[in-house]
Amino acid sequence: MDHRQQNTGYPPSVYMQPFFPCSSDAPCTRTDNFRLDPVPNGCCILTVTNGDGRGTDEVRSYEMFLNGKRVVPADHSRNAQAPVKVLRSNTVKVILTGEPYSKVFVLIAYDPQQAPVTLWMDWRRGDPYYGADFIELRRPCEGTVGQGCECTAEFKVISSKENSKEFADYVASFANTVKCP
Repeated sequence: MDHRQQNTGYPPSVYMQPFFPCSSDAPCTRTDNFRLDPVPNGCCILTVTNGDGRGTDEVRSYEMFLNGKRVVPADHSRNAQAPVKVLRSNTVKVILTGEPYSKVFVLIAYDPQQAPVTLWMDWRRGDPYYGADFIELRRPCEGTVGQGCECTAEFKVISSKENSKEFADYVASFANTVKCP
């Protein structure tokens, strides 16, 4: 099953999938596999929504595992969250009991607050219009090799402020690495 990242209205997600019980009589196990390439830094928060999130279509109980590790113990609450570490290859396992129309919805989303990400960027100092202390930072966009996408940050306002030389000198201090954080 293809689980490519998509725009959902939720936080940036790496995995989304509903799980349905087998029957209302006994617990059953549902599994799903997904791959990530590349594995995001600072990832992730696993969220389980029981039913539609408003009290209907709920399973009677569920238990969540990611890569063999229990991340949500047996529960009947409407929502549960757990920080998780995803790998390149992942297996989600849900043990659930409920009516055939009931479901749990599993979302694994990027959590930028879990770990900061440092982008190392190429830099250039000076501009004919903005002056010698103008700084421009550049980096190819993630996952777009050869597609011409580039992230840039230009510090035009700073170049007109009293601390512009200090800032430009700070960026220039990365001269031996060619990139700055």
